[in-house]
Amino acid sequence: MKQRLLFDDAHPDYGILGRSRQIQSVLRTIRKLSRDTSPVLITGESGVGKELVARALHEVSPRAED
Repeated sequence: MKQRLLFDDAHPDYGILGRSRQIQSVLRTIRKLSRDTSPVLITGESGVGKELVARALHEVSPRAED
């Protein structure tokens, strides 16, 4: 049952888990940034999910088709 809840919380395109305001803000930011081709610098402490955000941003950007 616990695994089912985690999957229900996952964004289908990004694999990022969570329903918190902070996660929703990250997902909104990814959507906004994906419309541009400018470089993006992702910063943060070790283990906060920078690589997940980078992959998500690439998946939804126009560059993913290249």
